Amino acid sequence: MTAADIYDEVFQAMRPIHGKDEAAAIARQLVQHVMGWPPGSPVRDADAKAAPAQAALAGTMLKRLKTFEPLQHVMGHTWFYGLRLQVNAHVLIPRPETEELVHAVLASLPQDYTGRVLDLGTGSGCIAIALASRRPGATVHATDISGDALDVARDNALQNGVCVKFSRTDMLREPPAGTFDIIVSNPPYISSQEKGNVSRHVSGAEPHLALFVPGRNPVLFYERICSMASGDSLAPGGHLFLEINPVHASGLKDMLESSAFGQVKLMKDMSGHDRILHAVKK
Repeated sequence: MTAADIYDEVFQAMRPIHGKDEAAAIARQLVQHVMGWPPGSPVRDADAKAAPAQAALAGTMLKRLKTFEPLQHVMGHTWFYGLRLQVNAHVLIPRPETEELVHAVLASLPQDYTGRVLDLGTGSGCIAIALASRRPGATVHATDISGDALDVARDNALQNGVCVKFSRTDMLREPPAGTFDIIVSNPPYISSQEKGNVSRHVSGAEPHLALFVPGRNPVLFYERICSMASGDSLAPGGHLFLEINPVHASGLKDMLESSAFGQVKLMKDMSGHDRILHAVKK
């Protein structure tokens, strides 16, 4: 069996479930994983022979994929902002839109930045670790309600050689300790009414704690973050960066403008949706 044979088998199995484009991406990444090739390696026409152990691994992974388990969980890792991060059922799989959030934060900071940064609801640690890797002079803190998620985040920071100060905090009950120059967050923003719109391989495999807002207020976490940042958690002149549900973009912008913030702006993602909200505390 060649790498191309594995690609074709995975692609044909995944196409009815995910569609042509996503099936192709899954097949490509799986082949790169089992063959030990780096991301970006051509695989569709690769005539390299797969060793028996590699072919067996591909078969085992495909069986798991057919049960709607995400590829990232099957591989045990994903790539985010050039960093290899382990992921499992305890953390949300980082999305490309969150890479855009990180890029927006970094674009606002000089290379020699030494301020205090807080990532609220860190999950896998992807945002905090990416920021710490690109701005090593910053003091980066990260919190999460889940101890299991924090275990994953700590391992990811260690494996990527960055220093992040992690702590367990329920942001709905208590503010983080300290005052920060930047607060960034990608909190849960899928309401209970929208659960039916979430695909099975997401809702069945990723932590509901990181996906869904408790109760019926879809902007609950944003209201809480705004309250904390308006108080002592964010320093005057500090920056707030939020990944948001585009459905609530206008209302969230109004909420910040009517609170302690100025220079409030919405930023679009790669699909043209209002995805990032940036504001400066007055």
